[in-house]
Amino acid sequence: MTLFEQFLPVILLLGSGTLFAILMLTASKLTRAKGVPSEAKYDTYECGEVPIGTSHIQFDYQYYIYAILFAIMDVITLFLGSWMVFQYRLDFGVLAIVGGFLGIVTLGLAYALVSIRKWRYGII
Repeated sequence: MTLFEQFLPVILLLGSGTLFAILMLTASKLTRAKGVPSEAKYDTYECGEVPIGTSHIQFDYQYYIYAILFAIMDVITLFLGSWMVFQYRLDFGVLAIVGGFLGIVTLGLAYALVSIRKWRYGII
C-alpha cells in the first residue's frame, strides 16, 4: 500500500470539510437579509424587556486562566488515555518518557496555580 493510498481518506475528509465550509459561507452570504441597519439592530435584546444600562461588562481575567488550565488538563487526559489504551508493553524507557512529561506538566500546573494565588491576593 503506497503512502498516497494510506492518506487518501484523510485528504478526502479535509477536502470535503473545506468544501462544506465554503458552501455554507456562500449560502449564508447569498440568503442573508440586506438593507440599511437600524437603531434597533444594535440594541441589546433582553427577553422582551428594555435593557437597563450597558451590555458590556468586564470579566475578571482569572476566569480565562481557569478555562485555559482546564483545557490544558483535558488535552493531557486525552493524550494519556489514548496512550494507555494503545500501549501494550511497558518498558522502562516508555515509562521514563511519560513520567518526565507528567513531571513537566505538574510543575507547570503548580506554577500556574501559585501565580493565580499571587494575583488574587495581591502577593507580588
